[in-house]
Amino acid sequence: MSTLKFSRVLITSLALVGATLYTSRAEAQSLPFKAVFTGTFSVTNQLVFSGEGQASHLGHSTINGTTISAPLGQASCPDGYIFFQIEIDFTVVTAANGDSLVMHNSGGDCINFVTGDITGTGTYNISGGTGRFVNATGTGAWHVAASLISSEFVLDFAGGISY
Repeated sequence: MSTLKFSRVLITSLALVGATLYTSRAEAQSLPFKAVFTGTFSVTNQLVFSGEGQASHLGHSTINGTTISAPLGQASCPDGYIFFQIEIDFTVVTAANGDSLVMHNSGGDCINFVTGDITGTGTYNISGGTGRFVNATGTGAWHVAASLISSEFVLDFAGGISY
């Protein structure tokens, strides 16, 4: 076999081994992600929320976010509730050491303006962050229970994360 042909075979083989190792490493880092946060919110022309809680891979952490939603009628809400669909959402979860995750949530909330009860569900997408989460990705579901009267919420996430 000529030296040139041997070199091409060797380079191709090394590239395939490297790609296999990289793929295996990336797949091995797909981990469960769960978090529960409690906090407060305010509503003007947008919803602004902040709180603290426990999150997989972050430990005790804070959450801060801004959401813009639009009312769409009753949709899939129970009687007496109005559905608000999330149009824009930006959420940051920050660990005690400063590493953070950037999340974008979709879905919506059912709001009862008589009782003040809010319940919402949807999905999240992790799109990077800082520190060890700079290249993080992930998806999953979220659920919120809140009150317009107390301006308090409980928000939980369950799904996956890779970093």
